[in-house]
Amino acid sequence: MIRAYFDSDVINGIREGNQKELADLISTERDKLLIPFSMAHVYDKIPSLAKPELFWRDIDFITEITEKKLFNYDNKKLYTKLEIATARELYEAIAEGLEMQEEFTSFDKIINYLIEESKEMLGDESDQKLIEAIDKLEKLRSEKILGEDGTITGNDIIQQAMDFSNALQNNAEAYRENRNLMREQFLLPTNASNWNEDEAFSKIDREIQNGTDHDNFLEFIEEHLNEEQRKDRFLYYVQAYTMLGNIGYHADKIDIKRNKGLKNHMYDGMHSFFGAHADYFVVLDSKMRAKSKALYRYLNLDTKVVSPDEFYQEMQVAYKPFGIKDALKILEDQEPVDYRAGDEYQFLFRTGCHFLGYFTHIQFQKREDGKVQMIFANRYTNYSRLLFFEEFDDVIKNVQTYMGLTNNIDSTIQAFHKSIQETGQHQHDYIYQDEVYGRLFTNGQEFYLTINLLSTG
Repeated sequence: MIRAYFDSDVINGIREGNQKELADLISTERDKLLIPFSMAHVYDKIPSLAKPELFWRDIDFITEITEKKLFNYDNKKLYTKLEIATARELYEAIAEGLEMQEEFTSFDKIINYLIEESKEMLGDESDQKLIEAIDKLEKLRSEKILGEDGTITGNDIIQQAMDFSNALQNNAEAYRENRNLMREQFLLPTNASNWNEDEAFSKIDREIQNGTDHDNFLEFIEEHLNEEQRKDRFLYYVQAYTMLGNIGYHADKIDIKRNKGLKNHMYDGMHSFFGAHADYFVVLDSKMRAKSKALYRYLNLDTKVVSPDEFYQEMQVAYKPFGIKDALKILEDQEPVDYRAGDEYQFLFRTGCHFLGYFTHIQFQKREDGKVQMIFANRYTNYSRLLFFEEFDDVIKNVQTYMGLTNNIDSTIQAFHKSIQETGQHQHDYIYQDEVYGRLFTNGQEFYLTINLLSTG
C-alpha cells in the first residue's frame, strides 16, 4: 500500500469538493492507499469549536477519510505509534490536556497541585526522599533572589518565564515582536526563499557560519533546546521547522487580526513531522512544501513532498505493471545506488514504483550454482519502519497473488502473524518441483522478497 499523509488543507479541499481528481483517486484506489492522521489535524480544527456543528463535521470527516489510521507520538518512549482511533477519541485526549493547561496558568497552582498529589501518594507511609522533594517545592516559591529591582523569588522568575511562553503561543503580536528581535541577531538574505531544496541547506549553513557562532543549522537549533529536548525527535523537528521560517526561509505570515502566529506555525511543523512517516506528504501550501522538502533533504528522508496534483500523477505510475523482464532491464539501464546496511554497503537498483505495493529497490546476487537471485526490499528512509496490520497483510496478499497462489492467502497471513508473535520473524517459501523459486521474509517491521531466476550465467 502507498502511505500518504495529507495536510489539513488537502483534507478540507476533498470534503469541500475542491479536489475532485484526488477524491476520485481515493474512491477507486482505496485498497492501495493508507491515509493516516495525527494530532495536528485535530489541533487545526480546535478554533472552529465556536461552531460545534462544523467542528464535529470536520472531525468526523478526518476519521472517515483516514479510516481511523493514526500516527500518535509517545513523548515518554519518544517514538511514533501506529494506532487505530477516531479523531473524536484523539480530540477528547487533547481536550483533557488543554483543560489542565488552562487550570495551571500560574506556577503557584502547579506547585500546590504537585505538593497535594505527593502528600496523597505518601499517605501515612514515611518516605524520606518524597518528604525532601515536597520541602524543596515549598522552599522554591519563597526562595529570595536578588534582582536589579530589589528582591524577587524563584516563583517570580519561573512565573515570568511561563507568562512569556504563553504570550508567544497565544498572542500573535507578542510572537511577531519576538521574531523581529530574533531577526535582528540573524536573518537569511532576502532571496533565500528562491533557493530550492537541493541547495537550500548548503547556503543556510554557510550563512550561519558567517553570521553566528555556529557551524550549521542543527547546531543553531540545538542552542534553543535543552539536553532532554534534543533527544526528542518530535520536539527537535518541530523546532527546526519553525526556526527555518523564523530566520527567513519561506517564512509564514503572522496574522494579527485573526491571532494566527506561533501555534499555527508549530501545527504546520507537526504536519511536516508526521508527513515524514509516509511515502508521500501531500501539501497544498507552497511554503510548507518548500520547508518540508528542504528539511527532508537535509535529514536524508526519502518521503516525497508533493501537491495534490503531483500526487495524482505519482499514483499513475506507483502501481505500474512490473515483472522479471522489467527488473532485468533496470539492471542493464540503471546505475546502482549505494545503501548502507549496518557496516556494509549494498548496491541497489530503484524499481521506479512500489512493486507489489511495497518494494522500492532490487539487489541482484549470483548464487554458487550460477543462478541469479533478486532480493526486493523497501529502502526508502523515513521516520517510520513500522507497519499497520493492514499494510502488513497487504504485502503478503500481493506477493501470494503475484506467485499465482490465491487459494490459501488467509492461511498464509495467519501463519505469518503466529510466527511473528512467537519468534519475531517468519519466512514463507514458494516451491516448484522441489526447488525454492521465491521466499518472503519479515522481521515484523519490513519485508524482503527473494526471487530465484531459472536462467544461469
